[in-house]
Amino acid sequence: MPKTKIRTIKDTDFASIVTFHNLHFCQNRTIDNFKWEYIDYSNNKFVFSVVEENDQIIATQGMIPINININGINYLTGKTENSLVKRRHRGLLFFRVYAHAMNLCKEVGMKFVWAIIILIPIY
Repeated sequence: MPKTKIRTIKDTDFASIVTFHNLHFCQNRTIDNFKWEYIDYSNNKFVFSVVEENDQIIATQGMIPINININGINYLTGKTENSLVKRRHRGLLFFRVYAHAMNLCKEVGMKFVWAIIILIPIY
């Protein structure tokens, strides 16, 4: 397998990431949709990790910053989103890209991460 590189998102990645996700999920999200979700209200506290192979994005993991108030105390949290690994790399990269994202969460001050899981019957 060619060498992979895990890194933080760059401004030049937006089009590739949106295309990657749109193709997989059969969606029509735009770059503006992506920026609204992660950047527009986050004060640069968002987290988004990518895995590259041969200058192509093959995996992503994002954490949308959400402030949660618990008993009068505000906590910066990360809602995990956009976990995607190209089919041929599944089972090989997910935990590496997730670990990278979790380290970035610590750097921006997120106290915990969470997710909403929607169950869809497979039959």
